[in-house]
Amino acid sequence: MSESRLSPGNLPFQIASFVGRRHEKLQVRSALREHRLVTIVGPGGVGKTRLAVEAAGQEARSYAGGCWFADLGSHPAHQAVVARVATALGVTRSSGEWSAAELAARLDDRRTLLVIDNCEHVLEEVAAFVRDMLRDTADVDVLATSRQALGVAGEQLVHLDGLTYPEEGRVESLAELAGLEGVDLFIQRGRLIVPELVLAHANAQAVADIVRRVEGLPLAIELAAARLRVLAPQQIAKRLEDQFRLLRSTRVTDDRHRTLRATIEWSYDLCSPLERLCWARLSVFPADFDLEAAESVASGGSFGPDDVLGLVGALIDKSVLRTLPGSGPSTRYRFTDPVRDFGRDKAAELDPDDMSGSRHLEYFSELAGVVPYVLFGPSQVEHTGRLRAELPNLGAALLRAVAEAEADAADTLACAIALVSFSSGALSDSRAALDTALRSEGSRSTARVRLLVVSAWLAINQGDLPLARQQITRCRVLAQLIGDRHGLVHALEYLGQCELLEDEVGAAARHCRDAVRLARDLGDDHALATSLVRQAQVFEALGETGKARAALGEAIAISDRVGEKWCRGYALWNLALLLEATGCPKEGMRRARAALDSKALFEDIVGVAQGLEAMAWCSAGLDEPSRAAVLLGAADAVWTSSGAVLPARLVPRREHCEARIIDALGRESYLALRGEGQELTPDDAVGWRQGADNTHRAMPQPAEARATTGTRPRAVADDSPLTAREREVALLVAEGRKNREIASLLVISPRTVETHVDRILTKLGFISRAQIGSWAAYLEDN
Repeated sequence: MSESRLSPGNLPFQIASFVGRRHEKLQVRSALREHRLVTIVGPGGVGKTRLAVEAAGQEARSYAGGCWFADLGSHPAHQAVVARVATALGVTRSSGEWSAAELAARLDDRRTLLVIDNCEHVLEEVAAFVRDMLRDTADVDVLATSRQALGVAGEQLVHLDGLTYPEEGRVESLAELAGLEGVDLFIQRGRLIVPELVLAHANAQAVADIVRRVEGLPLAIELAAARLRVLAPQQIAKRLEDQFRLLRSTRVTDDRHRTLRATIEWSYDLCSPLERLCWARLSVFPADFDLEAAESVASGGSFGPDDVLGLVGALIDKSVLRTLPGSGPSTRYRFTDPVRDFGRDKAAELDPDDMSGSRHLEYFSELAGVVPYVLFGPSQVEHTGRLRAELPNLGAALLRAVAEAEADAADTLACAIALVSFSSGALSDSRAALDTALRSEGSRSTARVRLLVVSAWLAINQGDLPLARQQITRCRVLAQLIGDRHGLVHALEYLGQCELLEDEVGAAARHCRDAVRLARDLGDDHALATSLVRQAQVFEALGETGKARAALGEAIAISDRVGEKWCRGYALWNLALLLEATGCPKEGMRRARAALDSKALFEDIVGVAQGLEAMAWCSAGLDEPSRAAVLLGAADAVWTSSGAVLPARLVPRREHCEARIIDALGRESYLALRGEGQELTPDDAVGWRQGADNTHRAMPQPAEARATTGTRPRAVADDSPLTAREREVALLVAEGRKNREIASLLVISPRTVETHVDRILTKLGFISRAQIGSWAAYLEDN
């Protein structure tokens, strides 16, 4: 028998630069220093091999016996794992095969790292080999890559997801885009083909769309960049609807990475028949979903609801499906877009009579159908959050309902989408959902009455009174025709609101009175509470403030009795405005804060705008003009982002408030402070209110006022209340850096930076990043 000696190491040389993964690389290196077996786990094409080689190379000095790379993916499955590792180590023998024990003995008692790549298709064999190797020698560490954990005792997992990519709907600056790993990879790989390629305003949107569409998957990004030989970024982005056709390469020698489809096919081949069927059925979900939905939609035929948990777990283990971090009270799951598209392609092939689409429609129609029964009660906050998480699923179910002429389901789904989207400030989404259902021929049902009610309500909030009138007329006719007296109450109250907004106060009084009477007769707490608020608005317009206050008090009492928050917040807002108008701004401020707190529970940014508006008016009434100016600016910003408008009847009062502030501060100072308020996001505004009831004492003052009074923000003192890390973050904020940049510089997550900034604002009594900058500048100067 002849044997050869070990060579010094064989990590593959990488031609292209390594992009991103700074945190993950440190995680792998740290794990190798503490554990003998580290496995990088993630889906195909996510960059596991490249990360392993990069981390191993940087740890090479710690391994006198060398770092040895064995690629199991490029070898036939029937070949013994030990033989493949021996070949990679450069150890051969003329006859017989190596055992793990013999191979361990050949490693010369020097610390050695084995990098074993692509373990998933021979998982049991690799696990047995690694277990024996680690048992027989103390000098060998193993770094493995796999789509599934090896399951060996002491294994340390490093989970790998896609590179960072732009968020949907978020407007990023060029600097922010360039700092995202996925964008950086596309540009760097693109320059290998088009050397003059740069990220510029002309191509930024297209590059962002490409990277977002493939969810930061490195393989997909590199395949997309390869298309720059013949297509501009804008053309690539447009053609990504067919990812499997576009994202392929003839230059990649590894068949598994030649096309995106081949990479996913490799994972598919590793799944059992039932896992494949579950994958195909779950692909009906357009976005993320929870276990309850999966059990209802995916089960049937070959497996039942009780089997879904195990199948979902198996798909997660194989890196086909992933869990979403921080998904709330129930874990949520999601496919990447390419994996979902692959599953949809396989659905008809695996199950020609697949009913998952119909089950998806049925499940989400039932979820939306409980809205009228839970959105006026103690569970409304929880259910609103649930519906918000399911908006993509509700939207997909709506389109299916319309396509299949399921009129009542379509109307029910559209109402749920409109209500939840409205609270999130997405009024255009609300209107789109309603219009989608309204374009189809609805049935004469309570579902269509509710749809018309919600459509009228939305039109009022958008300031479109002609449309509101049209929908109310249709609603009244249909409600009377089918005997839907509950729907008729809402038609009457919204008709009264339209008339009030058009200065038809007498007609408004009659219709709101009729709505309140009918709601009392029906014993409908929800309709009574909302109708009382409308009636209070009419009483105020008539100068009957005592009746207005009594009506609002009754509405609030009804909400308190049933444990309801949404309508209570709306009633409190109206009460705050009434109190401010009748010379009670201090009491009005207390009600405005309570209204804002109620609406914040639902993440209702229209309600937040209303609360900020009322607080601004009350601040002006309390002779706090600086605070009032910032609050008006904050309200402006939220009104604009929500798409809703301040009711026309309240505009003169807003103008009166502005005039009072300008008289007190001067126009220039007012505009400066209002501009500072306009920089606040809805979350900033709510967080500031919740964290500082006495914040008005720390409100920013115009520069001229500070110069004459000698005052400065409360928190600027010799003994800063900030921790060392918070001071570090504050100084970077003062430099004008965004959260993503700070996260990169400090090697922490953007969410952690966000938390630090929130704490800084609360501790210092500030409401904007600009104030942090001024504070930091003061410290540096002193």
